[in-house]
Amino acid sequence: MTRGVGAAREGHVGPELRIVLITSRPGIRALLSTVPSLTIEHLPMRLSAVAASRPAIDRAMAAVIDAAMESLEAAEICRELQRQRAQLPVVTLLCCPASVTPWHLEMLASAGVRGILDLQAAPEELGRILQRIVRGQAVFHLHVDGDSASFLPRILAAERGRRAEALRLNATDADLLGYLAQGLPDRQIGERLHLSPHTIKHYIERLRDTVGARNRIELASWAGRHGFYPQVREAIDADGTAVPRRASAHFAVNGAPIAQPGYAIAVH
Repeated sequence: MTRGVGAAREGHVGPELRIVLITSRPGIRALLSTVPSLTIEHLPMRLSAVAASRPAIDRAMAAVIDAAMESLEAAEICRELQRQRAQLPVVTLLCCPASVTPWHLEMLASAGVRGILDLQAAPEELGRILQRIVRGQAVFHLHVDGDSASFLPRILAAERGRRAEALRLNATDADLLGYLAQGLPDRQIGERLHLSPHTIKHYIERLRDTVGARNRIELASWAGRHGFYPQVREAIDADGTAVPRRASAHFAVNGAPIAQPGYAIAVH
């Protein structure tokens, strides 16, 4: 077990965070060991090793999978983690922009990852991102080319549709879950869906029963983890390029900060 070298220094990024790191590359272990306030248990990048490591997985607040070399195996490991602990946040690491393709993004999103990160963030920023993910946000923090940038929100929207279909949710249910993930109160949700606050309360109670959430906060957290966020729309960036944005999220280009509930997408 290792601990981030910045954990004890003044001004560290947040409370102690325990993760299980699944990688066979010493360089990734060394990089994550520099993240402040991070305690790491290491597992090799093998499905059989993960399947046999339930105690470590039970202790973890999140799992981080090195997907740079073996994306297919990373997706299988993600599914195994979900089988063992359905609520465990799973994050994948991709090493460089050239390795991020629409195919990678779709495969990992469909496997249920809550975060896809590249390795260009500073250790303190990685720590803040992991804290957000553990708190229930889903963060995709990537430096990608235009093709992948344009595909990412559409992939996430398609994944939301698949999850809604699996749970037999209608369009209003899915939109309501997206607004809950943003933290909106009943009145504002009702205004956006053209429904009364009383009807919104009824919808929320029904959705809590559907997903097994004990209260509104758990339902909002569940919605953020499972990709329910407002529908994506197109916007024009400063250079005149069409860039995907979502209606009321913080979709950033060129390094703008990410701080919104639900899906916080940063494409640099």
